[in-house]
Amino acid sequence: MVDCVSVPECLPPSPSTARGTDESQPPEYVNVVVVGRGILGTSVAARLCATGAVTVTLVGGPANSTASSLGWLNAFSKEPEEYADLSRRSMALWPGFAESLKLSEDQFRRGGCVMFATGTTGDSTLAKKLESARDRGCSFRMLSSEEFGGLVPGMSDDSTTAAVFPEDMVADAMACATACERRALACGAYVLNDEVVSIKADVSVTLVLRSGRTLR
Repeated sequence: MVDCVSVPECLPPSPSTARGTDESQPPEYVNVVVVGRGILGTSVAARLCATGAVTVTLVGGPANSTASSLGWLNAFSKEPEEYADLSRRSMALWPGFAESLKLSEDQFRRGGCVMFATGTTGDSTLAKKLESARDRGCSFRMLSSEEFGGLVPGMSDDSTTAAVFPEDMVADAMACATACERRALACGAYVLNDEVVSIKADVSVTLVLRSGRTLR
């Protein structure tokens, strides 16, 4: 068996004081509609709004997958190599991004990740993963039984092999999404607590929302 476990600019105004609330209706014709209010949608909306070049409307209900996301930031086990490289570049940006959102230590931390294995098959699989991580320049070190037991109580025995990846990070995805949405609102985005039920495209694109409203 092989397993992993994580170890341990100013925030914009609140939506109630920002321009684009649900009560502030967007025009029917907009430059960009971002569907989804999770970490991906809100971060894209905030980035686009910051340019000042487009009118952005963010559409969606409460975040679903973001709300259940572990928010584990890592690169050592990603495949193929191009994905691993993208993940490393992303990790390099995260500390500055978290600082710009003024996330607390509980909302963003460099906690590291412990990968451990038991049994002959697990040891072999772990060895291959560590070899791949070493080839990619990922930082890790092997843990003694005592060190592993201190990090993951109740899991250590003489047959356990473990390594820690200290550069891994954990982010509170919902806290990030909320901060990004506030940032988008602060620079003029509109946010609709609605659902896209259909998309019609000919020369232009029309989104039909569950409320009956259309965006073009």
